[in-house]
Amino acid sequence: MAVVAQVRWPGGEWSKAYGVRDLDSKQPAQPDDLVSVASVTKSMTAVSVLKLVDDGLIGLDAPVNGVLESFTTVLKPPGLITVRQLLSHTSGMPDYQQVTFRTLDDVVPAVNQKISLQRDLEITGTLPWDAEDIGTFRYSNSNYLALGQLLENFRGRPYADILRDDIFSPLGLSRTTISELQSEASDMIHGYISLRGQRWAAPRLKNR
Repeated sequence: MAVVAQVRWPGGEWSKAYGVRDLDSKQPAQPDDLVSVASVTKSMTAVSVLKLVDDGLIGLDAPVNGVLESFTTVLKPPGLITVRQLLSHTSGMPDYQQVTFRTLDDVVPAVNQKISLQRDLEITGTLPWDAEDIGTFRYSNSNYLALGQLLENFRGRPYADILRDDIFSPLGLSRTTISELQSEASDMIHGYISLRGQRWAAPRLKNR
C-alpha cells in the first residue's frame, strides 16, 4: 500500500512517496509511479462532452434518446434523457454495479473481469428505470458509460483516443492513459481489497 503526494508552488515543487508498490514484492513506491485513473475519467469525460457542445454538435439540453442506439435497444428509458442529466447524474438511470456488486461473492469476479462498455449498459438495462427518478440526483456510473458512447458516436474514434486528444496531450500528460497496455506496468502502484480474510488485487484500470 502506498501514498504519493506532490505540492507545487511558483518556482518549485515537492514530491514524496510512502509505502510499497506491491505487497508481494515490497518494492518501495516512487513519486513518479503510475496509479489507477479510476473515476477521474468522469471529469475528463465531462470536459470532452462539453467540447461537443462548444463545437455545436449537440446541446446540453438535447435528448440523447435518438442519438444513442443503446437507448432503444438495451436501456429503454422511461422518458427523454438529456446530455445535462447524464452529466449531473439526474437521469435516474440505474447503476450497472447494482448487479455486478449485488453480494460479497460478486465482488472479486466483478472487479477482475474485463467487461465492455456495451456489456455494462446491457447489464444496466436489466434493472428498473423508473420515470419518477428522472430529474433527481442518483449517482450512477452508467451515466458516464452512455456519455462515452456519445463521444464515440460524434467523434468517430475510440473513447481512449478522444481523451488522449482532448485531455492528455493538450495538458502534457505524457504518462496518463486509459490503455490496458500500462495496467501491468512494473511501476504501477497496486490497490487491494480484503474480503472474508483474503486479500485480492483490485483492478488497476477503469475506463469510465
